Amino acid sequence: MVFTLTFDKDEYLVPSKVLSYLCTQRPMLLSVSLDNLASKIIMQADAGLVAAPGDSADLLEKAQKLYKNQEMRYNLSLSGREYAEKAFDIASIRQKFESIIDEI
Repeated sequence: MVFTLTFDKDEYLVPSKVLSYLCTQRPMLLSVSLDNLASKIIMQADAGLVAAPGDSADLLEKAQKLYKNQEMRYNLSLSGREYAEKAFDIASIRQKFESIIDEI
């Protein structure tokens, strides 16, 4: 299963479902501005493929690429989960909050 999302919003918008999908260990196909934070996260994490909104040819090409390549889907899903485990590590997040609170 590949999660596909399309949105064309603020460059800092990251729908919570993008972060949730990283945790589910599934590859993603996004149709999002390449300047959007969600697309940057997905590309940095190597967790999926991104096509610009309105570029239906590129989106279709990337969808076919994912469909035909099971190994790619598997590797993208593992990379996404690995990113989620590092980025959402509760102990690390707690320490950051505590250091901020200590500064106040």
